[in-house]
Amino acid sequence: MLFTCPSHADAWTNYFALVFVPSGPLNIDQVSQNIMSLSLQEYRLLDSELKVSVFEAVTCLLTSVWRAKWQHHFDAVAPDNQSIVYRAMVNLRHLSALNIF
Repeated sequence: MLFTCPSHADAWTNYFALVFVPSGPLNIDQVSQNIMSLSLQEYRLLDSELKVSVFEAVTCLLTSVWRAKWQHHFDAVAPDNQSIVYRAMVNLRHLSALNIF
């Protein structure tokens, strides 16, 4: 559901465009399979100051989507793809700051 929900396709596409080197059009089904099998070798992070791994970058988006789902369930707040990507990027920066030490 975190991957296949059409309402979050834009969040996945936008986040991958911001964080990963493009390797063609994003195929959500393939991304889902790669994450579930922990086969993330084909994904490369864009050059940046962030000190994170591919696994950590994907986890930031997963937790952001999951948080939006629960917020919708418990607080009746409609999920917003821009907010999901923003929260994922905030989490990514926080995680990078922790990895410096």
